Amino acid sequence: MLCLQTIVIKIGSAVLSNPDKSLNEQVLTHLAKQIAKLFEEGHRILIVSSGAVASGRGIRNFSDEKRRQVRRQMYAGLGQAKLLWKYQQVFSAHEIPIAQALITRDNFADQLEHANLITTLEGYLRFRVIPILNENDVISNRGVNFGGNDFLAALTAVSIKADKLIMLSDIDCLYDQDPRTHPDAKPIREVEKISNEIMAMAGASSSAVGLGGMVSKLQAIKITTEAGITTFLVNGKTPNILEKIVDTKQSAGTYFKPAQEVKPHRFKHWLKYCSLPKGHMTLDEGAVAAVRKRKSLLMVGVKDVSPGFNAHDAVLLLSMKGEPVGIGRPKYGSERIREALEKKENLGMVIHADQLSIH
Repeated sequence: MLCLQTIVIKIGSAVLSNPDKSLNEQVLTHLAKQIAKLFEEGHRILIVSSGAVASGRGIRNFSDEKRRQVRRQMYAGLGQAKLLWKYQQVFSAHEIPIAQALITRDNFADQLEHANLITTLEGYLRFRVIPILNENDVISNRGVNFGGNDFLAALTAVSIKADKLIMLSDIDCLYDQDPRTHPDAKPIREVEKISNEIMAMAGASSSAVGLGGMVSKLQAIKITTEAGITTFLVNGKTPNILEKIVDTKQSAGTYFKPAQEVKPHRFKHWLKYCSLPKGHMTLDEGAVAAVRKRKSLLMVGVKDVSPGFNAHDAVLLLSMKGEPVGIGRPKYGSERIREALEKKENLGMVIHADQLSIH
């Protein structure tokens, strides 16, 4: 019996690009055919697609624009219309409706906007529409963005409680070294946990057309596996790769095992993965131990605060050694807590346990 799943498919720039960095329509058509088969089986599909910049390069040359970031944003805006039109064409052939969602990092960080986004995406899935997501590169703040669609895909998968994330790249799997520069690189077919050793293997590998190298992919995959989501990294140009993973359960690419016994908690997942901390609080050893036991943070355990955050902002919690402990939303702003520290005033509970997410 077929087990129906919610699947996020991230399609990288290198998968959709020709050697001249223009859009590879043949690959897009083949992927749409595979996705259509999964959709017709009843799976709920979301696509996070790169490729807008590559599409834009095939329309107009902006090389005279010397500012790299501006040039990239111009290509993205120009190419986004063509990219979606191509998606419209390939999915119309299968009578599958699509919807576009252009998103910024701030949309995920704002709790209300995030809730509205997820409600809309779940509505599309319920009414059998495939949402196609991409970062809104034209207006994204360079300092506050996803850092590539790998993270957008991971945060989307966590937010909608996906069963599976499939990351389509231009390499076959994770290797112990960069196979482009080390011919003797060995493939890694299964990863139990994203450890420091695994991260070190990623090195400085990157794509010629995309933002995301292997390090960013593994950082994104760490988010999904910690949230209990099965994740695959595979070559998107391999024939029928999606069918192999989802239907036939054949070995392909690298399989990243999800953490076991993860209790879904949408707010705490949002707090941990999606929020953008506005400052930090330094805690003593007793407070660190209490927080790690999922207890509320009391004023007596707070040793220092950074300026600039308001009550109910997301704040990073640090140990005395500067190690991340978690993220919480305090009842008070930084000025009030600072005043209490100086006056040795006990404010009692500063962050309730329900407003804490542990690292």
